[in-house]
Amino acid sequence: MKNILPLILLTSLIFFSCSKTKSGDILTFPSDWLVQHDYMGCLIMGLSPLENEYDQFRENGNAVMEKLPGSMTYDEYTNANLETMKRVMTNFVVIETSDDEVNGIECKKIVYTHTMGQLDIKVLSYFLVDGKEGYVLTFSASPEQYEKYLPEFKRIAGSINL
Repeated sequence: MKNILPLILLTSLIFFSCSKTKSGDILTFPSDWLVQHDYMGCLIMGLSPLENEYDQFRENGNAVMEKLPGSMTYDEYTNANLETMKRVMTNFVVIETSDDEVNGIECKKIVYTHTMGQLDIKVLSYFLVDGKEGYVLTFSASPEQYEKYLPEFKRIAGSINL
């Protein structure tokens, strides 16, 4: 089951063409998380530690960035990405959409679920625009663990450094 982790993480990335232009850590993860930079199209990715030998999914977070073709609002950026997500994700269901803010930056918050293989995944994503760059912060957990990790996901998102 652990061999499909890269595929699960890839689902949150397949719609984005990313390149790193920022230096340093864009997000701060807990010290016991595995953190990788410039990995699978992400500026940064963090994986939670396994909770026990039966843990089949490592909760995770990542930040991706893409150059925008022109000026866009975070609403326009979100809507463009949602259309793609609906087409490529299996059993994609939006649970919540709202305007939000992370570290003083206005953004759109989306909570959704989807299926990857036999795994159900619940996701918290933030869509931000900074000039001509769009950013997506994505945090994934099993539906059973989502509420447990939600405070940590929000803390990590709040650490954003653009």
